[in-house]
Amino acid sequence: MAVQYLTDESGNKKAVLIPIEEWQLFQQEWKEWHEYQAMKAALKSAFFEVKQIQSGQSPKRTLKAFLDEI
Repeated sequence: MAVQYLTDESGNKKAVLIPIEEWQLFQQEWKEWHEYQAMKAALKSAFFEVKQIQSGQSPKRTLKAFLDEI
């Protein structure tokens, strides 16, 4: 990645400049990663709920009741 640093008068780095194409690629990859993490969390929650139902800790629901939640 071709980056440029902006510094203050003391030479301390304060900002980074990257080409717009690389920024757009980063944004797309970040969006995909965020969506992946959200899906992973939802699946983890769903599997936990299934385990609770199987162990009798949560009541079973009909398919209609499940679909009505969506």
